[in-house]
Amino acid sequence: ATITVHSNFDAETVLHTLQAEKISFFTAVPTIYSKLLPVLNVKKFEHLRAAISGSSALSARLKEAFADQGVNITERYG
Repeated sequence: ATITVHSNFDAETVLHTLQAEKISFFTAVPTIYSKLLPVLNVKKFEHLRAAISGSSALSARLKEAFADQGVNITERYG
């Protein structure tokens, strides 16, 4: 297993990393998912097996928008 951590957030960089590193497990807070949505490219998520959201509630609109792109987000709390 490998953990990839970025020092700051840039949606394009995160999507590039998901593709280049063939990330299979991704976890983020709802704000990060909302920033990723405008630049979402489903091909960049082809290796993703689990997308987890936590820390606060994920809006139904955001969850549905990702599901429409083939990415099902599971909510966790903590």
